[in-house]
Amino acid sequence: MVPTQLAGSEDLLTARLELIRAGVGPGGLETVAAEGSTCISVSVQKVDPQRNPPGLWHLSPIYGFPSGSDAIERPSARRTIRIAAALYHRERTRIRLAGHTDTVGAAEENMELSRRRAESVARALTREGVRWEDIEIEAHGEEQLANTTPDETPEPLNRRVQIDMRWPSAIPD
Repeated sequence: MVPTQLAGSEDLLTARLELIRAGVGPGGLETVAAEGSTCISVSVQKVDPQRNPPGLWHLSPIYGFPSGSDAIERPSARRTIRIAAALYHRERTRIRLAGHTDTVGAAEENMELSRRRAESVARALTREGVRWEDIEIEAHGEEQLANTTPDETPEPLNRRVQIDMRWPSAIPD
């Protein structure tokens, strides 16, 4: 049987998380494929280290916050949080969460909302086993738009939290 790519399936996510926990970092996963209906057969292809430098990973941002809200509602956001938690290693990992908003509302309120969004992601990470003291929270409000828009424009791409994970570099200075 030819393996089929199941990028969004819950079973495939579970397989990826187990590989990460086994020490295969996401930068080392070129493909994870599943075949059959009851068993997942995983094939891992090693990625060239030049494409995955040690020390810093930018995970996919968590998008889809409802306008004016810090609620994490999208399944893709929960998957990103689970992947970040699986990558986390106590004593070795620092996580930076940068909250953002669109341009709807007052700039001061958006700064506060962006902080609440980052804190919401931080709470979700702690429920997955990440220590609060290993998380750094930044609030950017509407200062760093992913999609530049005029004032008072609702833009889902701007309502996000960026996750950066840092490890001590494997390359000596």
